[in-house]
Amino acid sequence: MHQRGARLTAEAVAASVLAAPAAVMIAGCVLDVVRLPLAPGLLALAGAIGGAATFRAVLRSSPGLESPHPWLAAGIFLSIAAAVCGYFLWLASPSLLPVAAGPDIVHHLSFVHTIQRTHRVPHDPAMETYLGEMVYYTPGSHVLAATIATWLRVDAMRVIYSVMAGSIALKSALIFLVTLRILPESRSAISAIAASMLVMVPAEYFFGSILKFGFYAQVVSETFAVGMLLAVVLWGRTVARIWLFVFAMCGSAAFLAWPLWVPPAMLAFLFYVLMRGPAITDRLRDVLIAFGPIVLVGLLHVSTHRGGASIFASVGLAPVPSWQVFGAAFIAMAFAGTLMALREPVARTVVVFAAAIALQAIGLAALNRLAGSSSLYLPYKMVYLLVLPGAVLAAYSLAQLTAFVSSRSRFLGSVSWIIPILIAALLMWGRIPRERQHSPITESSHGAGVWAREHLPVACVDYFSRHWLTGYWLHLDVLGNPRVSPRMRVETFEFRDTVAKWIEGRGEPYAIVEDVSSLPHEVRPGMATLYRNGPVAVVQHAGRCADQTASIQEFEKHARR
Repeated sequence: MHQRGARLTAEAVAASVLAAPAAVMIAGCVLDVVRLPLAPGLLALAGAIGGAATFRAVLRSSPGLESPHPWLAAGIFLSIAAAVCGYFLWLASPSLLPVAAGPDIVHHLSFVHTIQRTHRVPHDPAMETYLGEMVYYTPGSHVLAATIATWLRVDAMRVIYSVMAGSIALKSALIFLVTLRILPESRSAISAIAASMLVMVPAEYFFGSILKFGFYAQVVSETFAVGMLLAVVLWGRTVARIWLFVFAMCGSAAFLAWPLWVPPAMLAFLFYVLMRGPAITDRLRDVLIAFGPIVLVGLLHVSTHRGGASIFASVGLAPVPSWQVFGAAFIAMAFAGTLMALREPVARTVVVFAAAIALQAIGLAALNRLAGSSSLYLPYKMVYLLVLPGAVLAAYSLAQLTAFVSSRSRFLGSVSWIIPILIAALLMWGRIPRERQHSPITESSHGAGVWAREHLPVACVDYFSRHWLTGYWLHLDVLGNPRVSPRMRVETFEFRDTVAKWIEGRGEPYAIVEDVSSLPHEVRPGMATLYRNGPVAVVQHAGRCADQTASIQEFEKHARR
């Protein structure tokens, strides 16, 4: 129902910021299903319409969120998002290239580059040789990165880190809003800021997903999962149907990015529906509005990605949860917040969300055992999502305990709003990175890789690089070699292994050298430089494997044709 004089709320801003990328991802899914190109202009239009329409709809249709200072929450929301995004961009500055030490970021980059070059999501089974499991991956976050890169007319590798930084910044701001809306209205909005700080305490999860592992799709999906939780909380407070649509939109986008984050939020919503008093027909209508689009998107994806269920058999590296990673104080506050939140219907939603995450982790572990696998990769990954409601509940307990203590002291009552922030700052300060991160993916190596791709046989290149991931990235993403090949079964991309191969005469005829000055003297005899840019070079070993490749002049002639 339209309300005259509706005022700006932080929730209207948050919903519109979530809706724009969600609309791009959902529109990309629809275009892919009908086998149409992912036209950047059409996707841009979908994003603009989705963001603007959602903003207007929330302002018109969501009563019950008014406060004496309507601009305060919106200002805090935007400030948190800007501060966290700016911090993550600083960590990777000045290049803003992906900062990670694991292979996942390379796999995501290869997938995004394929979409950017072809304007289509790959479906050919033959592409599995090159992209591996990414052929069956939910492509929403990759469509988003490829589309943004095309809009900006840059290579996607210059965009993907910024998308992760923006996602984690928005997630941090959304956590503030969830905390604010489960607290009693008498509590200061400033106290809820503690949640956005406490989420950084388990730094292995908050920062590690980007800076260590490069879990691109997971990071994007987490943002929409928190958006789903916020929609449930706001629907519980306002009973405005617009939040059912926001839930469905966020759920669809979360599924298209990383489906494993969707079930816990759906269970939290279902629990709240069952606890409400309306008739069964009203409950079914609400469930249909909230779940229908998510189920439809899931069916559309499965119809075009028959091997999509292989995600449940994923293996890899993920941090093992421990007391040291979280800290005793974080765990104690989250547990206290859980007990306090159980008494409030809306706050109880966050507890159910956290419980659903834990149950899903147990279920995934049981499925692995039934399948004969001992891997706990996916169960351990669920901890990344569990950190988020944990931070909300920890901040909730801080705000409630502070309010209780301040009610018995006039002095504490005047400064109670700042106490949760001070405690959160003390807990997080020693855990956050304070130095810029160095990426194995560099501009200079990329330039050498592009030159080699255009002038040399891409399968006949070795890599002398400080970090193995540099060679791995150059080989698969820049040069476009297959992930499934005899070479990939034995290749380590380690500097010392490449040196040993060249000394023993087992190396490839060409090599990309990250730093010429680091080459041992034993490998330099007979080495000719074909390309040089500062310390980076592309070299050829004179006379080696001459029967395997044509000369460099022949390749240049072929390239000119």
